Amino acid sequence: MMEEFTGIQLIYKGLNPHLKLCADDRRCSLCGGRLIEGFDYLVDKAIGNSWTDTARQEAKDSDYLCAACWYMLKKQGKNAYWQNRNAVIFTPTVVRPLYTDEFSACLQEDFHEPRLFMLRAVGDSSVLQRHSEIQANHALSYRPEKIKICAYKLLLGDNMYLSGVVETNAPALLQKIAYLENTARHYIVPYIDAINAEKKGKDKWKPGGCRLHVMSKLRAAYLRGGISYGSPALSLAIFLAAYNIYPEKRKEGGDAP
Repeated sequence: MMEEFTGIQLIYKGLNPHLKLCADDRRCSLCGGRLIEGFDYLVDKAIGNSWTDTARQEAKDSDYLCAACWYMLKKQGKNAYWQNRNAVIFTPTVVRPLYTDEFSACLQEDFHEPRLFMLRAVGDSSVLQRHSEIQANHALSYRPEKIKICAYKLLLGDNMYLSGVVETNAPALLQKIAYLENTARHYIVPYIDAINAEKKGKDKWKPGGCRLHVMSKLRAAYLRGGISYGSPALSLAIFLAAYNIYPEKRKEGGDAP
């Protein structure tokens, strides 16, 4: 029987595949999961007076912190699993860092073990990393028909962002992405190409600007009444369709733009 890991613990297990949960029922104060075998830490020593996320603690009465949450709070091996990417998929045995334009293809896969899908904003700050991990604690997916995708501050243009856990159906999401991508390639990309054909050198739109223009036009067409009234799944589909059309630049030693 598959052990029940929380989202934060699954991240840690992806980096340490042989870890097991304790047999007893002691709980981690932060993520609420059972403690990890061989490692437990006192909350008072791990969480200082500057801690402000008490509302996020799942088992406040516990005196212990699991190894996964200790790792997250201390930021040991910072960025070890993102590997300069902005998407990552965790299973109990594998960590798969991805470029954003590779993410859609992974949604086509069938799976029968817990998975954690994460997308983050460009950038690598400890605050961003911590919020991504805490948000992911309840974002485990167990089958393609009902997946959860943890999104943190995904830029959709014009100071519009998508953050939160998006619950959707993988096949339905893929259909949305394909439809939006096809629409953009027929009606928006030719306009961008025409604009760039008239510009020279540094004046040409870079891929990042092209992506934001695609997102802006798709939002205007399909998110009637403003993004706040749009489905989170549709917003995510727009984001991923734009990245499929204008992929990230492959860059070693830093986050992709």
